[in-house]
Amino acid sequence: MSNELNNILNNPEGKDNKEKLWDYLQHNLDSTSLHQFEQQMASDPFLDDAVEGLELVKNKRNIPQITNNLNKKLKQKLHSGKKKKKRIFFNQPWIYVAVIIILLLTLAAYLVINHLLKP
Repeated sequence: MSNELNNILNNPEGKDNKEKLWDYLQHNLDSTSLHQFEQQMASDPFLDDAVEGLELVKNKRNIPQITNNLNKKLKQKLHSGKKKKKRIFFNQPWIYVAVIIILLLTLAAYLVINHLLKP
């Protein structure tokens, strides 16, 4: 699985974009940077949603802790999804029934053939 899925704020611009996002939330961008960031938000719906969600946070100092918690939960969900896919095959009761029927038919065929071949 790619590392891009393991970090919710990961993007091609990397750390620089996180700093711009943080500066935007604290209203620390100059007019040109602000304009560029807002254009980027307009072209990237994920970034726009992230900004809207982060603006709802009352205490902005908690944002790094919140993103770390979200990243941990995301990693747990991604890794737990792999395990569930493996278990789905073995949780099917019809597989066990089919194997038992095949074994019984094989045993019955062996006994019938063995009984017919004896003089």
